[in-house]
Parts: sequence; C-alpha cells; structure tokens
Amino acid sequence: MLEVAPLLRKLILHILTIGMLAPEHPEHHRIAGLLIDLMLAARHEDLMLPLPRDARAMRLAERWRQIPGDSQDLAALAMEVGASLRTLRLFPNATGLTIEEWRQKARTIHAIGRLAAGVSVTDTALHCGYQSPAAFTRQFGVSPGRYRV
Repeated sequence: MLEVAPLLRKLILHILTIGMLAPEHPEHHRIAGLLIDLMLAARHEDLMLPLPRDARAMRLAERWRQIPGDSQDLAALAMEVGASLRTLRLFPNATGLTIEEWRQKARTIHAIGRLAAGVSVTDTALHCGYQSPAAFTRQFGVSPGRYRV
C-alpha cells in the first residue's frame, strides 16, 4: 500500500476527471510522468498480517481480526480458544511478531479499512478498543484522518 500525499491525491482525482491519459497529448504525457514520480516517492506501508499456523493461535488471531477492540485478558482469551499461554508463545515464531505487536497491527489494518470506508475517526477509535480518539491518534503517530478517502 502506498501513502497518498495530498498532491498525489489531487493528481489522481484530476486524472479521473480527464479519463484515460493519451500519450499523444503532451499535457497527458507530463501528467503521467508526474504521477509516476509521485508514486515512486510515496512511502510504502506494510499492511500484510502474517497468520500463525497453529490452529489454536489461529482461532485467537481470527477473534482479534473480527473484534479488534476486545480487551479481554490474554489468559482468558487463550482459554476461550482452547490454547494455553505456552502455546501462544509460538506466535512470534510463526508470524515474526509478538502477540501484542500482531494484535496492534491487526487493529491498525482494521482501522484503516474503516477510515477508508468513511467511518469517523471517533467511531473507528472506539470500535478498535481505544479509550479516546486522542489515544488512537497517538498510536498512529499521525492523524488517522489521512486514511480517509
């Protein structure tokens, strides 16, 4: 996924009003060149979420993907999905992320999807288990509004 800076966003919207760019038009050629330059310079965001192979750990992962705001204690969740805390220690080996890093990334991916769909920052923050929009913004490090369409 690419981060779409304001200039790139405006350019994409402008291209959509034009329709298909035609290389025989010099202005279209320049627009295409600028589009390519901006896309190459755009920051990439890793939104891949590796999944654990163990069935019990996978049940926990699916639970967090479905209910990202679940604040239930890890020991209780492990018991609910039929795993022990010891079993869940396999999470980093299978995913490359600690359980908490994985959970946070799952929450972030879920939040980005909601924001891109037009859900408000406040509703998204509360749905994803944050106490307030401010806490949500601190987690992102930037305004989550940048993911809005």
